[in-house]
Amino acid sequence: MLKKPFPVLQSKEGLEWLYQCIVKAMEEVEKTEEIVGIEPTGHYWLNLAYFLDEKGIPLVMTNPMHVKRSKELDNNLPTKAL
Repeated sequence: MLKKPFPVLQSKEGLEWLYQCIVKAMEEVEKTEEIVGIEPTGHYWLNLAYFLDEKGIPLVMTNPMHVKRSKELDNNLPTKAL
């Protein structure tokens, strides 16, 4: 299941909220395993990585440049070459 990006508060409550969202999504699609993917920004991803590791949830990081280029490939709007 893919989700659009959304903010997560950098607090225990914010991370617990995210965990509950993950559990709910797993129940909705009847899955028992999950992988969380993020675009790391600065040091903000570290707390999330430690939290998910404690919960046994694998985390993968994507290169922001690859995500940007992938979006450009999916975009059907005409573009101008520079």
